[in-house]
Amino acid sequence: MDWDDLKVFLALSRKGSARGAAQQLGVSNSTITRRLDEMERRLQAHLFDRTPDGYRMTVAGEQVLPTAEHVEELVLGVERKITGGDQELQGSIRLTLPPAGSLGFLVSRIARFAEQYPGIDLELTSSLDAADLSRREADIAVRVMTAGTNPPEYLIGRHLASL
Repeated sequence: MDWDDLKVFLALSRKGSARGAAQQLGVSNSTITRRLDEMERRLQAHLFDRTPDGYRMTVAGEQVLPTAEHVEELVLGVERKITGGDQELQGSIRLTLPPAGSLGFLVSRIARFAEQYPGIDLELTSSLDAADLSRREADIAVRVMTAGTNPPEYLIGRHLASL
C-alpha cells in the first residue's frame, strides 16, 4: 500500500470532503477521488460512501482507520527524529497566525527573524482553525486565548502580548 494513498484516506476521514482533503494535502480534488478509487479497487472494498453531504466512512473504512493512523504516527516519528537531529538553522518553518489585524505587532519581529536567519524559509498562513502540530500542519501556531487560560498540556505555550 502506498503512503500517499493512506494520506488521502486520512485526510478524507478528517475533512469529510474531497475539497477539504485536497486543500489539506495541497492537491486537486480529482487527485483525491482518483487515489481513493484506486485504493478501493486494490482493496476490493468501499472505504467511504459518497453522499450529498460529503464522504462517510464505511465499516471497511473504520477497519482501515486505526492502522492508517498508526502508520502515520510512525512516519511522523521518523520525520521528527530526522528534523530534530539537524542543528543547522536552515529549512522551512510553517507558522500559522490569526488574521493580522490583531497581531500587527508581530510583523516587525517576523521580518527581523527573516533577516537574522536567511537560511530559514518562513511559510506563513493566516487561519483561525486549530492546526495539528503533531501532523506537521504547522510548526508554530500563534493563537489568541482568553486571559488566564493555558494551552493544553501536550503543547508548549508562551504569552506574547495582551490584547
